[in-house]
Amino acid sequence: MNVFWSCRLRHAPALLLLIFTVAAVGTRPVRAGEFPAETGTEAVGPADPAGDRLDLGDALVRALGGSPRLAIFDQERRVRDALTLQASLRPSPEISFEVENFAGTGPVSGLGGAEYTLSLAQRIELGGKRSHRLAVAALEGELASWDYETVRLEVLSEVTRAFIGVISAQQGLAIADNLVEVAQQDLTAVDRRVTGGATSSIERTRARVALATARMDRESKRLDLTAAWASLVATWGGGPVEFGEAAGDLERIAPPPVLAHLVVRLESTPRIARWLAESSRRRARLDLERALGKIDLVAEGGLRRIAETGENAFVAALSVPLPFGDRNQGNVKAAELQLVRVENEKQAEVLAVSAALATHHAQLTAAYQSAQMLRDEIIPEARQAMATAENAYAKGLFTYTDVLAVRTTYFQLRSRYLESLTRYHGAVTDIERLVAGPLFEPTSASVVTDEQEQERP
Repeated sequence: MNVFWSCRLRHAPALLLLIFTVAAVGTRPVRAGEFPAETGTEAVGPADPAGDRLDLGDALVRALGGSPRLAIFDQERRVRDALTLQASLRPSPEISFEVENFAGTGPVSGLGGAEYTLSLAQRIELGGKRSHRLAVAALEGELASWDYETVRLEVLSEVTRAFIGVISAQQGLAIADNLVEVAQQDLTAVDRRVTGGATSSIERTRARVALATARMDRESKRLDLTAAWASLVATWGGGPVEFGEAAGDLERIAPPPVLAHLVVRLESTPRIARWLAESSRRRARLDLERALGKIDLVAEGGLRRIAETGENAFVAALSVPLPFGDRNQGNVKAAELQLVRVENEKQAEVLAVSAALATHHAQLTAAYQSAQMLRDEIIPEARQAMATAENAYAKGLFTYTDVLAVRTTYFQLRSRYLESLTRYHGAVTDIERLVAGPLFEPTSASVVTDEQEQERP
């Protein structure tokens, strides 16, 4: 069985759906006691169109539509739109009504000498404050898009890993089922030999213990499959399991690409590419803080009514704050320091991602070598040894204990092979999340869609 998938990152605010294509090649279960079919570099994909089978593409679509983590970022985008709207607004004007020279003594007692003033004041922002606010809001919206893309890659990776877990659990259960079947056949054969006096009754006891152990292991594998399905369904928000099985194949694997070729791809991934926008945002924030330190003007004009004479007059005023105290210098200094350290923060992120890539690449290489050796060398020899032991037992040359030891080794190797395949595809998933794209070039190894498969000669 083999898992490969593809993702294409679009570097734009309106980020398009990350496409994970899957193939429809060789999805029959591994049968215990059977050497795997010829391997290649095809992808996990649907095995047949039955409605109770789930393929990787369907699982990814469900997660993209129902993941709570992605829903949070969708709301965050709306929050950023609202903040951009707020940044574009100018200060509101202020209206005031003033009464002077009333309720005093002598000529200004009562309201006879009162003066009424109705005025309108408007703060005039200087230093480009509004344009700088808009620049900061726009860049924060761009950063939110990058962060959304990062989380989306993580969600798709989680789905793919969970899907691999289901496929692996299904294959583990298939091996366990076959082991129970073989153990039952062994018990029948041993019982017949004991009845005929050809062997000791202790071997029948051993065969019964082997069958009971195989049944216990099968039940454990069944529970593992149930848990794997629960993990997969949780990636799209939970709900009942609607599928009988996941359609996929892990056996086809390809040699890992050179690490250096993967490292150069990191620069365009969301976790690294976002730092260009982050640097621009911090520079825009510095410009905004400097602009906020500049004075604003308040222009005021209105109409005054003099009650004593019954005359009207216009009034006007212009106020300018004196920049002797708060010039926003503290915020300016903080913004300068934030800008200075952005390059170090980016470098730290690059080192962390590069280290993770190197770790996953080493895991991928080890899993590939292990799976290849088990497939090409160890398992064939173990299968031949099991066949030899079975033939010798049929001729009375071996005891059942000898056969059981060889068979146990063989089935353990089959399980180990499945574990290596699972680790291999898990590492592929982790690397594709880091590089934000397919691990293999489509022409050489990675992705074959259903349509492409039909077009093959």
